[in-house]
Amino acid sequence: MSVLRAGNTTLEDGKVRICVPIAYETEKEILEESMRIGKSSVADIAEWRIDWYQDVFQPRKRNALAKKIRKNLQGKPLLVTFRSRREGGERDITPEAYQTLLDEVIESNMADLLDVELSQGMACVQELIKHAHQMGISVIVSQHDFKKTPEASNLITTMEQMAGYGADVCKIAVMPQSLADVASLLLATGTMKENHPEILLITMSMGRTGCVSRLCGGLFGSVMSFGSMGKASAPGQVSAKELSDVLWAIERAVE
Repeated sequence: MSVLRAGNTTLEDGKVRICVPIAYETEKEILEESMRIGKSSVADIAEWRIDWYQDVFQPRKRNALAKKIRKNLQGKPLLVTFRSRREGGERDITPEAYQTLLDEVIESNMADLLDVELSQGMACVQELIKHAHQMGISVIVSQHDFKKTPEASNLITTMEQMAGYGADVCKIAVMPQSLADVASLLLATGTMKENHPEILLITMSMGRTGCVSRLCGGLFGSVMSFGSMGKASAPGQVSAKELSDVLWAIERAVE
């Protein structure tokens, strides 16, 4: 079983960690949310969605704010994510600008975990993973499909590709058109867990139909679920408190 340490917590099979997004434009809002996460008894990890931040392309302001966020988190790990518009984020960005930005994030050492989009291309992904690992930062390679859910076999192939590139964690988020699509996502997750127990996974089916995957995904091998305390960062995201209650009940039931 693979175990990944990040900040004062771990990512490991059999234990679902709750990640709370910080998706705001202003420093004031961002710091208020990070303080709530730091004080929360249910939040394990914070995700700073820097594509929301109004000064994301100003390194001095970005790095200074990151230090304040980390102080507020009180040792909880920080996942830094720039989600491109084509994958559901707030901003358009060229591949070159994306890699430059993430290289700057890595060099600043602000992150415990870094999200890297698979869609940015093999060379970019592999170079960012190499750089991050040199700085002691773990990488979540992600793919988001807001239109459909690919076949389970295709999802498995994608996660194997991510792992082959050197991802520490493989993340897949898809949009279901039916309950069968949700089952397909969970089937792919469970199959990956059985065939590749050394690979850490984060998977979810989005929207109202897919909400159940955020609650029971841990039974199939997903090690993280996203819950909001303020602004949700994706369709179907539930509150961190409600998520914690359900995860606790499931853990008790399967003990």
